[in-house]
Amino acid sequence: MKAIEFFQNLTDTYLRTRGFWRCWFSIYVYNHCDFVQKWNPERFAANPEFSFPPSEDSEYSYRPRPMKVNPIPPEIFKDIFYSCCSPRGLVHPFYFSRQPLRNIAEEIMDRLPKRDRPVATSYDMTKLEEFWGLAAKERRSAFRIVVYLAICVSPALAFMFAWLFGWFRDGDIQSASTPMTIILASLTLLWTVIYDGTRDD
Repeated sequence: MKAIEFFQNLTDTYLRTRGFWRCWFSIYVYNHCDFVQKWNPERFAANPEFSFPPSEDSEYSYRPRPMKVNPIPPEIFKDIFYSCCSPRGLVHPFYFSRQPLRNIAEEIMDRLPKRDRPVATSYDMTKLEEFWGLAAKERRSAFRIVVYLAICVSPALAFMFAWLFGWFRDGDIQSASTPMTIILASLTLLWTVIYDGTRDD
């Protein structure tokens, strides 16, 4: 498989796995992929550094051996991912204004760990199978957070202007800003809980 085909399949699989609602309405968006050691198709060992098969493991082929540094930096993963999004769909222009890639250096494929036999996709935990692969890492989108904040604040903002300009009755700015103050306080508490969560960027 060519490098361009691999990353196009990777991008399509990620978007399909996330689903429509999470792709378009989650505050988390794709950031990069980490090389991790897995013990289940959807579970992997957390590691602050990249994890690669040992050089003496003959089941995996990659170059160079041993792999001492991260073979594909996060910035390259991000650039390739958004460049592989379909230019005819909405995903590509929504995230990044990048030109679609026509080709990717085959050297990148040489750096990926490739196993000489398939991975068991069963979720039966009676047998532990360790292997290495890619895990998608996501980050919080500041743009989406601002959009959600604007949507939440807009009713109170509209009420404040309606009150101040006498559409309902003559009133002072203190009464007009009361709903806005309550909403801002609630949103501050909500986003504090979200940002103090255990999910990594």
